[in-house]
Amino acid sequence: MQLLLPLSLFYINYKMAVDYALTESIFSLYSQEQELTIHFN
Repeated sequence: MQLLLPLSLFYINYKMAVDYALTESIFSLYSQEQELTIHFN
């Protein structure tokens, strides 16, 4: 049982990092798209 806590903490940190990276990339893609539409209109 000693091993379970560090592993779950690591998993939570890893998942948060992945979620954050996904959100960041989606957001940057979205803002790039916004800039493109502004340029084209």
